[in-house]
Amino acid sequence: MLTQAQKKNIKQLHDKIHRREQGYFVAEGEKVVCELLLSSLEVKSVYALNQWVEKNNNLLNKVETIVVSEKELQQISHLKTPNQVLAVAKTPHYEIDFLEIKKGVSLFLSNVNDPGNLGTIIRTADWFGVSHIFCSEHTADAFNSKVIQSAMGSLFRVKIYFVSTEEFLERCKRYEITILGADMNGTSVYSYSFKCPMVLVMGSESHGIDEVCKRYINEYVSIPGKHNAESLNVAIATGILCSEIMRSVLEQ
Repeated sequence: MLTQAQKKNIKQLHDKIHRREQGYFVAEGEKVVCELLLSSLEVKSVYALNQWVEKNNNLLNKVETIVVSEKELQQISHLKTPNQVLAVAKTPHYEIDFLEIKKGVSLFLSNVNDPGNLGTIIRTADWFGVSHIFCSEHTADAFNSKVIQSAMGSLFRVKIYFVSTEEFLERCKRYEITILGADMNGTSVYSYSFKCPMVLVMGSESHGIDEVCKRYINEYVSIPGKHNAESLNVAIATGILCSEIMRSVLEQ
């Protein structure tokens, strides 16, 4: 049975300010929590229905596990339809290793503030083997419940960093990492020759890449189309670009 203090603490973690103050986040749903338990992240506690605990007992070694009722799970859940299990885990913080960044392709998200798009971008990056995503100060919180749900476990494999735009891109420049921007007026992605190391900058759909980023971008690439629509969804555009980058790099 949950105490009032436990309920209050978990519900507070649905808020960005409390997540940052406490250093923990909430993950929900069978698949997401299983992915979390299989990852290297530190899981503080699991709150689950008895049938879920019995089914997944092999994943719960040394993790505090509290069996709850459906009503209790509903009281602490952020989902409209709670799904058997909720976990509280420590928010990871990674040190930036620019020598590691120089080995491949990374993403920089310039004010991508829609949580669903951010989650899909993280999942897409995981699919294409992009291990590092750097986020500007005004990009959505990666541990927002909508991001976690749309990332579907990829959040626990891809390293996410929140950085000062200018400081990060200045250091990329110092390490001779190509900074590539996505823009409708850039060179066609189908004729551009991608070379590692590089950081691909993606901007928000409404405002594009911000002015600070533009000062550091070496070249721009675009995705050709008939332009009947105003723009491509940023998550879809990221997927197309990552696919082309992967193909180009593998052919070299």
